[in-house]
Amino acid sequence: MKGRKITWIQTILALVFLIGIRTFLVPCGPKEDGTWMHCHEAGQILTYLAAAMLVVTVLLLFLRTKTIRIVAGLLQCVLAIAALLVPGTLVSLCMMPEMRCRAVMRPWSMILAVVILIAAMGGLIASVRSKEKTDTWKGKKRAAQ
Repeated sequence: MKGRKITWIQTILALVFLIGIRTFLVPCGPKEDGTWMHCHEAGQILTYLAAAMLVVTVLLLFLRTKTIRIVAGLLQCVLAIAALLVPGTLVSLCMMPEMRCRAVMRPWSMILAVVILIAAMGGLIASVRSKEKTDTWKGKKRAAQ
């Protein structure tokens, strides 16, 4: 039961991250000539990572096998670390600190990525410590051997 609550928390956090990066955490707009800056690429990558996190957590709500939950938890941790490293580390942002990508997108996306990482680690620990294994196709619980 504890793992199910953590999965719901992860799903809500991933949804907030996805909605946020597309609405209030968007990076800088296009330049005057219509081209985009590097921070636009960072925003696009964060969108894809947030969508992948959401898909993984929704799958976790339905797939209850212990092995799948552990692998999905590891994947969620990797995605959160990638989201943490994208703005400013893997993809360069604008040089001026008052630009939207540095002032809004980077700090808030990093905060959300850290919170998602903590929740993913909690879910992973709960999955590893779980004593029951659920068979997804038959819907029956059986004791771990």
